[in-house]
Amino acid sequence: MRFSGVTFFCFMVLSQWSIGQDSLQQRQIFNCTDFLYKVVAHHPLAKQAQLLTERARMEIRVARGGFDPTLNYYLSEKQYAGTSYYLNRGGFLKIPGWPGPELKAGFEQNSGIYMNPADRTPAEGLLYGGVSIPLGQGLITDQRRIALRQAQVGKELAEADLVKAINKLLLESVKDYWLWMEAWYKADVIQEGLVLAKQRNEAIQQGVVYGQFSGLDSVEAGLEVVRREASLREAEVFKENMRLILSTYLWDEEGNPLELSPSMKPDDPFRLPTVPLKDSLAVLLQFAEDRHPELLSLRLKTRQLKLEKSLMVENLKPVVNLEYFPILTMNAQNPGGPSPYFRNNYKFGLDVYFPLFLRKERGKLNLAKIKVEQMELQTDFEAQRIRNQVLQKFNEFSAGSGILNLQAEGVRMSEKLRNGEEERFKNGESSFFLVNTRERTLLDTRLKWVEVAGKFQKLSAELRWSAGLPPVAP
Repeated sequence: MRFSGVTFFCFMVLSQWSIGQDSLQQRQIFNCTDFLYKVVAHHPLAKQAQLLTERARMEIRVARGGFDPTLNYYLSEKQYAGTSYYLNRGGFLKIPGWPGPELKAGFEQNSGIYMNPADRTPAEGLLYGGVSIPLGQGLITDQRRIALRQAQVGKELAEADLVKAINKLLLESVKDYWLWMEAWYKADVIQEGLVLAKQRNEAIQQGVVYGQFSGLDSVEAGLEVVRREASLREAEVFKENMRLILSTYLWDEEGNPLELSPSMKPDDPFRLPTVPLKDSLAVLLQFAEDRHPELLSLRLKTRQLKLEKSLMVENLKPVVNLEYFPILTMNAQNPGGPSPYFRNNYKFGLDVYFPLFLRKERGKLNLAKIKVEQMELQTDFEAQRIRNQVLQKFNEFSAGSGILNLQAEGVRMSEKLRNGEEERFKNGESSFFLVNTRERTLLDTRLKWVEVAGKFQKLSAELRWSAGLPPVAP
C-alpha cells in the first residue's frame, strides 16, 4: 500500500485546526487544539521532522544523477627536443540508459611520430558513435537503478517517519497540556475552598464572641484555613511549573520561544469527551494494521532490503559487456558527407568476467536474505505489539469513562452530604467539625474529579496514538 504521510498528516492534524490572529497574551482560554496547532506549526522538532521529506527528495535527485549524460574532453601532448612525440585529443558524450545499454558518441584526433599505430587517426580526426550493452550482469538491473528505486521508497519512508515523529511530539505535548489543566483547576478548586474556609473562620470567630460557638470550633476553623493555604501553595507551585513546561512547546514563526501568560486558562475538564462506539475498536485495529507509521516504516525498509537482494541476485550473473562503435571519417573531397568506408570502419569489443566460486556474491546474497528475514520478523512482532497496545489502551479508556462518570456522581453525592450537614448544623443537630469534615470530603472529591478528567483525556490521546492516529481528533 502506498502511503503519503504528509497528506495523511495534513488531513488528520492541520486541515481542521485553526487559531485566530490574536496572541496568546490576548486570549483567556487556550484550548488544546490551538495549542497543538502552534506546536505543529512552529516547534523546532516539528520543523526538523518536516525536513525528512525534503531530504528524501534530495536523495532521489542524487540517485537520478547516476543517469545524467556526461561530456568529457581530454588532451595529452609530448614535445621533446623540437620533436612532437604525440598529440592526443578528443572528447565524447556518454548517455546512460535506464534499461542498461549505454550510448556513446565522440571525436578523436591523434598524431605524432611515436604514436601507437593502433591509435593513429587521419589528420582530420575520427567521429564515432555506438552502444555498450551488458548482456549478462546489469541487463535486468544494476546499482544505479536499484539506488533510484531505493531512494523512491525512501521518500515514502520519510513521510512515514514524519508522521511518526509528529505524532510522538503531539502525544508528549498533549499529555503535558492535560497536566497543566489538572494543575490549573486543582489550584482553582483549592482557592475556592480557601475563600470559603476564611469566610467560615470569620463567622466562627464572631460566633465565639457572642457565645454561639466554642473555642474548639474556633481552633478547628483556623486549622482548616491553615491546611488549605498550605495545599494552595503546593498547587500554585505545580501550576506554575506546568505553565513553564507548556511554554517549552510554544514558538513563533521566526523561531523565537514564547512564554504562556499566567492569565491563560486551559479547556474545561468537565466537558465529557465522546466515548468511542463498540465497533470503533475494530476500526482502530484495522487502521493500525494498514497505516500505523511504525509498521509502514518497517515494511518500506523491507522493500528497500528486497531491492538490495535483487541486486545481489543480479551479481551472480557473469559480466558480459558488448561494445560496437561505427567510425565516421570526414572526407577531404566531401567535407560535409560521410566516408565511403563508413560501413566497413568500426570498433568492436567483448568483455567477459566470471568468478569461478562466487563466494563473495553468494555471501552477499545470503546476507541480504538474512536482513530481509530479520526485518519481516521484526515487522510481525511490532504488528502484534501494536495490536495488543491498542487493545490495552482501549480497555483503559473504556474503564476510564466509567470511572469519570462515577467520580462525577461522587462529587454530586458529596455536595448533598455537605449541604445536608450544613442544614443540620443550622438546626442545631450537628457540629462544626462534621460540617468541616463533609466539606473537606467534597473538596478532595472535586480534586480527584479533576485528576480523573485529566487522566481520561490522556488515555484518549494514548489510544489514538497507539493506533497510529494523531493524539487528538481534529
